[in-house]
Amino acid sequence: MPPPIRDETQRRQRRQLLEALLVVVAERGYGETTLELLLAEAGLEEAEFVRSYPDLEVCFAALWEVCRDDLGARTSAAFRRAGGRKAGLRAAAWESCRWLQENPDRGRLFLVEVSFAGELARAARDQLLARYADLIHATARGRGASRVAREHAEAIVGAIWQRLSTAVRAGDLDALPALVPELMYTAVLPYFGAAAAREELRRGPADIARHKRGEAGTTFAQIAVSSEVRYRLTR
Repeated sequence: MPPPIRDETQRRQRRQLLEALLVVVAERGYGETTLELLLAEAGLEEAEFVRSYPDLEVCFAALWEVCRDDLGARTSAAFRRAGGRKAGLRAAAWESCRWLQENPDRGRLFLVEVSFAGELARAARDQLLARYADLIHATARGRGASRVAREHAEAIVGAIWQRLSTAVRAGDLDALPALVPELMYTAVLPYFGAAAAREELRRGPADIARHKRGEAGTTFAQIAVSSEVRYRLTR
């Protein structure tokens, strides 16, 4: 883990390193990212890097957590304000779609590059997927939902992550809105049944049109990033 921040200089240097790492990974991928490239982009010396992070893997994990927290703040707010279990999941899904389209470099790092970035970042990703599964399972177990084993939620989350990763890896961000109704169908079917799942597909075209007009989730997209996330990564 990174050492604690001792002064404003270290805070500023960490921000420079995270911003630079995002640029380098976006251009080259994590597999071809080196400390030398990172330092050149950040305009810092190796001693300054070591003062902030023990190695490149920890630096990447810190950046991944910034992306996770930024996305999580927006989707959590969308979920809370939607009112209702399925509506909350749907609002969070559309906010995720919006975040990925607005932040292509962060989205690729968050979904794709994490697979190549070492055990620390992958462990954080796996913990997040487990929390997503818990959320889906707990949210869908309310009145009117079928009794379904938690393993179904794990499978749903895995399928969603894979579909989104594939689209982001291909750079096909325009295809993301069309995935949302399909992924909602996948999430709703085991818990609420075929009729409720088909309703997600039925309303899909209207929701996609609203998203393209900037209406779906507009309120949530305007939520400010927390000060902690803002200092760790600004663009």
